[in-house]
Amino acid sequence: MILHSIAIFSLLGSFIQAKLNGPSENATFVKTDKLFGSNEINRNLDLIECDMSEVHGLATPGNPPVPEQYSCTTDEGKALFFDGDASVLLGAEFSAGSDTRLAFTSQAMASDGYISVQRAMVPGAAAVGIGGGGRRKLTISGTKRVLVIRLVSSSGTYAPTQSEAKMHDDVFVDENNLKVRYNDCSNGKLNFVPATGTNVNNGVLTVTTADRDFEKFGGMTWKTCGSYSTASAGGISRDFTMIVCPNNVDFEGAAAWGSLPGSISWYQSQYASVPMAQMHEIGHNLGHHHSGKGGINYADPTCNMGNVGTWSDIGSNFCFNAAKTWANKWYEDYHGNVDPSIGSYDGNLVGINAVKEGTIVSGQNVVLKIKSPVETDLYVMFNRKVGANNGVPSYGDQVVITEQSAELYEISSWTAALSKGETYTKSNWSSSGTLTIKVCSLETGSPGSARILVYATEQETLSCDVDVDETPQPPTAGPQKDSCQDEPDKFDFSSGTIDTRRPCKFVAKRKTERCAIKAAAEYCPVTCGSNCVAYDTPGMFTMPNGRRRRCSWVLQKPDKFEKRCRINAIRSNCPIVCGVKSHSIIPTGNIFVNLYNTN
Repeated sequence: MILHSIAIFSLLGSFIQAKLNGPSENATFVKTDKLFGSNEINRNLDLIECDMSEVHGLATPGNPPVPEQYSCTTDEGKALFFDGDASVLLGAEFSAGSDTRLAFTSQAMASDGYISVQRAMVPGAAAVGIGGGGRRKLTISGTKRVLVIRLVSSSGTYAPTQSEAKMHDDVFVDENNLKVRYNDCSNGKLNFVPATGTNVNNGVLTVTTADRDFEKFGGMTWKTCGSYSTASAGGISRDFTMIVCPNNVDFEGAAAWGSLPGSISWYQSQYASVPMAQMHEIGHNLGHHHSGKGGINYADPTCNMGNVGTWSDIGSNFCFNAAKTWANKWYEDYHGNVDPSIGSYDGNLVGINAVKEGTIVSGQNVVLKIKSPVETDLYVMFNRKVGANNGVPSYGDQVVITEQSAELYEISSWTAALSKGETYTKSNWSSSGTLTIKVCSLETGSPGSARILVYATEQETLSCDVDVDETPQPPTAGPQKDSCQDEPDKFDFSSGTIDTRRPCKFVAKRKTERCAIKAAAEYCPVTCGSNCVAYDTPGMFTMPNGRRRRCSWVLQKPDKFEKRCRINAIRSNCPIVCGVKSHSIIPTGNIFVNLYNTN
């Protein structure tokens, strides 16, 4: 147990004296007249550097959301807060994902240990580094060390209700906790382990301070609790820090707080053992914003970045919505993409547990991303209520659609939940008609799957009555003796100063020159006019976005024919239909007639 009874401003003063170096050489520190009244920081003074984050609070159900705040975390793991509106100092360009580093002199520090926005605005007192690379790159997989810090008073009057042993159990050991939930939801891709170090017991450090530190200035805040806690954790190697404060500490209406992105989270004792609170705040550290529904930031009941679930130590088993699951990349091998303005999707979604159980099969997806350059991305998943997700509060065993404008740092919004036979539509999707998402079938047995259709009405129309596996084959006999096709993927194309991966459609643009290169002739025999016999793939082939198609599909929309045949996977699998081999294609009404060159 560590005794710590030093004023915050003295603590920060020691830190200032230790930072004698200038700004990071990697950071590009910039200042503008508008923001700071000067173009250059005073590099002759001692400087402090830290990485900027938003800090988001978790409101308990029924209570209003708490406004976001800002913190700046030093390389030593201390979170500094602001006296004043930090957004004025940072400017409109700042966002949680902007990799922003702040450098400032000691004259910008207030006596209470906060960064004074007013003082920082004095010319030469502070500078903002954009894209300086100071923040460690976010990784959402691997083994991560967690340090839990309890702050108690020397008399024991103020202390978390959980002992060291209890916090160790509630974070790492019992049936439902931070470690268990993330391990289950990630299929073993993300594993939290206790940090080790001086005075650390099974990942938990207890820091002691004087009773008066809890009582002065009208009572301790969660920010001050964090400052006392991390001041005594120097030299302890960890990836994440969870700070547990006594219940009398002022949390400004929140149950917990977490830096976005970052490595620190703060918990009021009564909520520190709640698995959902732990997952939620560490989720902020990993780069996730809240998951909302109906305009309420926390209201998505399918995701731990909401606040709907069991608020107890027992907790409930559920994971993340489609947008957050996509960003986590734990099931990246089973992601699917579709842009309805140029294509469509007819496929099967399965729950995350199908991967763990090994029941997922080729061509199935866990998450589908519906994207367009001019529309907000939609994410779709089959919200199976089994395994790691068997306690999801709502919309279990339905196809759930979530909207989110970027993969990280943005609020997601629950959009719809569909059962078998139900349809979601959005008009004027990317100027391609009405976006349609339709659930054709939904099986909840073992392993369970949902067949869905995604299309824009002016691009094409799909029907649940047509099984994609029964689509008529194109008029081709398939591979014969001495038959060939171009490579559907990119290959190593090398020539002189060129050394990169290219598709066969690249070779076709300057065929005479490029087909003389050995790799091109080998990988693109149809394009390069070898003596082999070209053929169309008789069955289904896989597109780069995971969709399964037949060559007959290319002919279904004459007005889309040329556009489709410019896709390398299509021109390589369907050289006859697309006219890669010497022949002509004549459109006759809605039917294409292939006139083959028999030479």
